[in-house]
Amino acid sequence: MSETDATPPDDPGDQSSPVTNALLGYVFNCMHFSSVYNLRAVVLGHFSADAIHKAKETLAQHVASSVVGEAFFTTRRGSSARGKAKARTGKAKEKEEMELDDIIEAMEAMDKAGVSVEFHIPAFELHLLPRTRPEDLLSVTFMENVKRLEA
Repeated sequence: MSETDATPPDDPGDQSSPVTNALLGYVFNCMHFSSVYNLRAVVLGHFSADAIHKAKETLAQHVASSVVGEAFFTTRRGSSARGKAKARTGKAKEKEEMELDDIIEAMEAMDKAGVSVEFHIPAFELHLLPRTRPEDLLSVTFMENVKRLEA
């Protein structure tokens, strides 16, 4: 996404139209009861890099820069479509990981600012959603499920 690809709405309250994107709906729903680490693992393991990029572009059309920051609307990470950039930890991160981080950070900023956006997931896209909930990756949850099956 370049600076000219996405034009943020002028008004932070200009989120009247619903956002239709399966990935965004899943992330927004799960981020309220899962750790970011588990959410990232499920999304990165299930959705393609292209789907993550399109989700970021879709979100950029529905949220104001005054809410999420101007950097969300520019290409600031990685130089090629599948390029890697050095993260603060010193590890190389794939572009889709960074775009997913941008999406999660933007949604957290929207939540903090009290901006409400309605996310729609069309019925014909329900099969695109992961069947795994992020909290299912926790070993405690796994053991609880095993105990329940044994009972």
